[in-house]
This record gives sequence, structure tokens and C-alpha cells, in this order.
Amino acid sequence: MASKIRLSVACGDYEIVRPLKEGTVAADGLELVVLTGHGSRERHWRMARNQEFDVCEFNIGAYFMARSRNEPITAIPVFLHRRFRHGFAFVNVKSGIKTPKDLIGKRVGGTNFQPAGNIWLRGILEEHYGVPHKEIEDRDDSVRKTHGHDARGRRDSGHDQSLHPKADRKRRLARYAAISKL
Repeated sequence: MASKIRLSVACGDYEIVRPLKEGTVAADGLELVVLTGHGSRERHWRMARNQEFDVCEFNIGAYFMARSRNEPITAIPVFLHRRFRHGFAFVNVKSGIKTPKDLIGKRVGGTNFQPAGNIWLRGILEEHYGVPHKEIEDRDDSVRKTHGHDARGRRDSGHDQSLHPKADRKRRLARYAAISKL
């Protein structure tokens, strides 16, 4: 019998990969060393900069950036972490934003431009709601650090990353999916 090919696989600790990690399910011809101890930012950075893993869960933004730098990375269509992204956007109910199109020309906060969730949301807004991604001004962590305000203290969209929905006791935020009901 031929020896198995040993591959390191860096990914999140999802229920879907636990049988591979625990060895209750095996991949034919492969010896998988499943590494789930790294956070996504560290995992992406280590793969993009140093190709430290044979296989790595990698978001699409990080992949495109690595390919633009001619990194020797190839994508395979395996999706370990699926989420319905429509519910991951929030607006301040006092901002006057009633429909997604109200975001055109506004500043919108997020962790940064690259995370897959942010890419998905921009695509959903453009394809399904007619909000061109180039007509929304993205703000990153620097906005979050100043509680959602720009350098002049303005806050157009009312999006404030420091207000996590679970911690929002005054109902200042609403999910985009519920905007039509406001």
C-alpha cells in the first residue's frame, strides 16, 4: 500500500471539520494534520506571507490580494464557514436610513475592507439593492476606535462597530433585513 500524503490544514474549529480533526473520518490517501488553534487574521497572514500551511482556509479578499502579489496560492472550492450575510449589517435607527439605497454617498464602518463578510455585504447591496459599492465610503478600524465618528465627529450611516447588537440595550441599531419594517 502506498504511503499517505501528509498535509497540514489550517482552518477554524468548526463542527464540520471536527470529524477530520478527531480522526473519526479519514480522507483516502491523505494524512491530515488539522490545525484549528489560530485565529482567522493570524491564519490568513501566515498563509499569505509565508505559505506556512499546505491547505488553509482563506477568505476571498486575502486570496485576491495574495494573487495580486503573485503569491503561489491556488484556490479550491471548499467552503467550511458558510453564513447568510444579509443579517450582518446594522444601522442606527435614528440615522434616517430606511432602505439600503439610503447608504449611497454615506460613510459605512467596518473592521476593514478585506474580510469576506464585508465583501459579501457590498456585493449583496449592489446586486440585490442597487447600491453601487463604489458609492459607499468604507471606514475601517480607525473609525471604530473613535466610536463611529470620522475625524470631524460626523457619523453619516450611524454604523458604530463599538455597539455590538447583543450589548445594545436602547434599540439604537437595526438589522438591514428589518429596515423595511422600521
